[in-house]
Amino acid sequence: MGWLPCEVRWKGAMVALWNRIVSMSDDRITKKVFNWDLRNEGPWSKNLYEIFRDSGHEYVFLNRIRGNTRLVKDLLFCQYTQNWSSELWLKPKLRTYALIKDTFSPEKYVTLPLTRSQRSLCAQLRAGILPLCIETGRYCATPEEDRICSLCDLHEIENEFHFMFYCPFYDNLRNTLFDKMYRKRPDIIWERDETKLNWLFNEGVFEIALYIKQAWEKRKRYIYS
Repeated sequence: MGWLPCEVRWKGAMVALWNRIVSMSDDRITKKVFNWDLRNEGPWSKNLYEIFRDSGHEYVFLNRIRGNTRLVKDLLFCQYTQNWSSELWLKPKLRTYALIKDTFSPEKYVTLPLTRSQRSLCAQLRAGILPLCIETGRYCATPEEDRICSLCDLHEIENEFHFMFYCPFYDNLRNTLFDKMYRKRPDIIWERDETKLNWLFNEGVFEIALYIKQAWEKRKRYIYS
């Protein structure tokens, strides 16, 4: 969801501890244990070497000097986000998330006061696990092209964009959403679907959360009634 990764946090804490220990006098017990671990290439020393190496600060480890904790954390965070961005496209379930998530930061729907059900549905839609046909078709190995929406006659795959922008079954709810959306940004109609969805999650969080909640409830009532 964009929080600072635990991996970066604990690596930063290790660098901070390194700075404290290298500044200690050699007669301190902690420093003696530290030097013993270095001589014997213990796991703690190996981890620290990898941290400094991966952040381009190998000289800090080799010369036993203090390092810049903030700079090391920033570099590690940058590397983490680059890997995160690349790996998104390797996970088919994150098809929608990869298209609309362009920055590694907490989304507004997580931090704003939505209801629990609204926040849950927003997260499910973004992560590709909202039980639309595109998702439930996996359970019985239905080919993707056959995961057609059963609520309309468009004969389109029921994926997140069909649910949000195209299915006539939700037209009354969508018209309300679009009226508010166009008043805020009239040119949004010409944008691609992923741009619209990304903009809504940034500039119309309450409106899109309400639409997803109401549309999902309408869908459930129709299917299960």
